[in-house]
Amino acid sequence: MAYTKYKHIIFDIGGVLLYWKPLEIAQDIFGNNKQFPKETLNKTILDMTQSKTWQHLDRGTRSLEQVIMQLSKTYDPNIVRPFLENIPKYLTPIQSGLDLFHKVKQNGYNRLILSNMSKEYTDKAVIKNDFYKDNDGIILSYRISQIKP
Repeated sequence: MAYTKYKHIIFDIGGVLLYWKPLEIAQDIFGNNKQFPKETLNKTILDMTQSKTWQHLDRGTRSLEQVIMQLSKTYDPNIVRPFLENIPKYLTPIQSGLDLFHKVKQNGYNRLILSNMSKEYTDKAVIKNDFYKDNDGIILSYRISQIKP
């Protein structure tokens, strides 16, 4: 059996190259707001980010505003809009992920990016980062109207 050398390393954006922890983001946004107890807030955020409506945002088949309006029919609009509108400011670099991203290139691997990041969040936060332009290929769900599992 011949040894096959890997040539490509695939990176996700959320949680790998950029910070993405929705429950922590929500806690930071809403803090100790008595109107939104932590357990209720966590359940709402988990339900929203795992919903079919959220998948439309990732796929690019609905705009951020359309998703906010749709989610606000099911969840408290006082949670939905502030959460979704503030996400871009939390999409900050994860240094360990970026270090690995650069290291694999130095070791001769191609760096590919595969992410469900929405168009709005890409436009507001992702494109500001060097990895967005300095990669060997990038597939974003909203560009192909498909999401990864």
